[in-house]
Amino acid sequence: MKKLLVLMLVVVLVSAAFAKITFWTTEVESDRMQRIRALATIFKAQTGIDVEVVPVEENDLLKQIPIAKNAGTLPDLLEGGIEPMILLGSQNFLDEDLATKIINDFGDIYNGAARMLSNGAGKYYGIPFTAWVQGIWYRKDMFASQDLGDPVTWYNIALAAKVLNNPKKVFMVLFYLKKLTLMQNKYLQKLL
Repeated sequence: MKKLLVLMLVVVLVSAAFAKITFWTTEVESDRMQRIRALATIFKAQTGIDVEVVPVEENDLLKQIPIAKNAGTLPDLLEGGIEPMILLGSQNFLDEDLATKIINDFGDIYNGAARMLSNGAGKYYGIPFTAWVQGIWYRKDMFASQDLGDPVTWYNIALAAKVLNNPKKVFMVLFYLKKLTLMQNKYLQKLL
């Protein structure tokens, strides 16, 4: 509920001076776009403000922003991953004051998520509004036996990779490059 309130507040604040707002999203899958467009329709019915939903592939986001800036067509709202937001914020494309005000007024919606969007000077590049879990599963006993801290910083992750590297044992890191079928997933689980 807090997530929806924060997102609605952002939309209302951004759209206060406009009859129409442009919202870029990297959620380009058809079922997600259908839901987002339905929410935009509901928002228009409740506020009278039209929301133009523009799907942008995440890999194209950083290419599209400078093009839109040069054309004077930057979006009013932008949804995307943390890495592009940090890059865009560091290049002064984002409104740090507004993002900071919203986070300060509402709190850190997802515990610790806002710090990942910090500019390092007490302000934020953006507002986290989803909590997609990207995690590292690790054996605490192996980390404890080597006096390694939890893998919560890049330094600790790199240190653990160096210290725990043992070519005589096999460790596997698996990255899915496409959506797996249920059978492919079960096969990989058995294989591992």
